Amino acid sequence: MKITIKHILKRNLKPLCDSQDPGIKFYPVYLQLILKRKNYQFKGLVKNYYTDLAYVKKDDSELMAFEIEFLRSIIEFEIKLKGEKFDVAGLGEKYEKYRRSVVAEAERLLIGEIEALLRSGKLKIQNIFNYAYLPGKSGILIEAVKALIPDIKNEQGFRECEVAEFFWQEYTKTFPEKKKFQLIFPTIFNWLEGNHRQVMENILVKKFKEIQDFEMLLAYIERFDFLMKKQIGLI
Repeated sequence: MKITIKHILKRNLKPLCDSQDPGIKFYPVYLQLILKRKNYQFKGLVKNYYTDLAYVKKDDSELMAFEIEFLRSIIEFEIKLKGEKFDVAGLGEKYEKYRRSVVAEAERLLIGEIEALLRSGKLKIQNIFNYAYLPGKSGILIEAVKALIPDIKNEQGFRECEVAEFFWQEYTKTFPEKKKFQLIFPTIFNWLEGNHRQVMENILVKKFKEIQDFEMLLAYIERFDFLMKKQIGLI
């Protein structure tokens, strides 16, 4: 299945005009995919506008080369799963999801679970917590909740949150975060394509099989993996 991927200027969109010479027009950079003689276009990572791609800045040129290979890896992964049923329709939205930080995505979900747990208990103290996402906040929030509501540590819902936080601490030891261009790796794509679930389960069996909540830990990993696949549209 031959797929052509390249960057183009989206000239049918409203351009930006040069402040000193309105005749000079700058256009946004889009990704173009050609598959089975069909042309698909969607916005990628390049934020700068250009008059001509021959004059792309060095940083953007490197980003574009990276993005083409990254997107090709995603497409090859989907083709491996779907074969001839693969279609790039909707890939722009999928691409945005694939490239999210998997740790950040997990933390957002975990903060939401903590908020839901506290609100379901109708605790007066629930409103003193700030549930807006910040990197690393889920762990801090869990410690704050335990300090202010000591009895909550015995509730299964809260123990599940603690187990999830423990998992991501171990995950980042195995797959340390790193930034490249505008992305933070590992991404959701890395989680799915790299079979990180199986890697982590193998590690956890060797190191933590005897802990009290081990089955709860495995159940959390399975649930998170399911949510990521569902979010991407793989199931």
